[in-house]
Amino acid sequence: MSVSVGIPSNAAEEGVSTASAGTGNLMANVTTLFAHACQRNGPTELTCAPPLLGCVASWRERMYVYKYFFKVNPGPPGHPAMKIYEAEFFPPPPNAVAGAGRYLLSLMRNTGRALAIFGEAVRWLPACWQRRKEVIRQLYICGIKSFPVTSTVALFTGMILGLQTGLVLRDYGQQAQVGLLVAQTMCREMGPFMTALILAASVGSAIAAELGTMAVSEEIDALHVMSINPVRFLVMPRLLALLVMCPVLTVFTNVVGVLGGMLVAYTQLGVSPVAYYDSAINHLHNKELYVGLLKALVFGCLIATVSCYQGLATSNGAVGVGRATRRSVVHSFLLILICGYFITRFFY
Repeated sequence: MSVSVGIPSNAAEEGVSTASAGTGNLMANVTTLFAHACQRNGPTELTCAPPLLGCVASWRERMYVYKYFFKVNPGPPGHPAMKIYEAEFFPPPPNAVAGAGRYLLSLMRNTGRALAIFGEAVRWLPACWQRRKEVIRQLYICGIKSFPVTSTVALFTGMILGLQTGLVLRDYGQQAQVGLLVAQTMCREMGPFMTALILAASVGSAIAAELGTMAVSEEIDALHVMSINPVRFLVMPRLLALLVMCPVLTVFTNVVGVLGGMLVAYTQLGVSPVAYYDSAINHLHNKELYVGLLKALVFGCLIATVSCYQGLATSNGAVGVGRATRRSVVHSFLLILICGYFITRFFY
């Protein structure tokens, strides 16, 4: 796979000056090779394949060549350069108005970069079979390893809903309708919401920390050097796993929550399991199930996108990894709340 990058016509001179700064004859030889290739392929565009860096002796020197040519000299207009996910740094704003404007611009830019990563990951979804081992591993992490905490949270969420609503309905002699309220609340709102919070706190934070560690240790740059797309290699399997397991865990949460409500209704409210089941099933429509699954799908996209972007944009070593992990959880929680409200408002 070849990558088109831009290189100035005086690349040899720049390389020689860079070589004198501390890389010795290595950079001079490499830039001479690039300059000869420029003379063959044109003065403004160079098509380089991974074997072109084979003349570089050590891995650290290969990294230096990559950073010099692919980051200092991005491709010309119309020729895609390698994607850069590093965080941007700006000088302190002169006043509060400038600070607010810079914050809004940074927020929009980061949102656009995250959406670009999401779009590219979706574009690579048809290639999931080539990464099936990693996809299966991520499915296991997102789904099977999340079942214990999901079961506990779902059970006690249903029990709390059944107890609180049952105590109020008992004052009016309508405690038999507690199954209706628990089933509607779990399937429409609490099931996907609690599942998304669990996945954002456990899986999302782990994704951000893992990718952040790779970013600060220059493993992402190493993938670029080997002409491996980090989005296809790292983001796509995690996105697919969350897209699959978030709805699956939501259905599981709904079932466990309804059973927890039935347990409380039978032991503390005197409602028989048959009456509870009839109240829950007879008044539960398909719309509640579909809206809940749609929310779970959207929440899975949000968690994967936010966590992967925060991980890829990590900088400043171990402190940056912790900061990226915290941001991924906080931003995921806020987006889950906001999107959950607007989806409910749209359908009801």
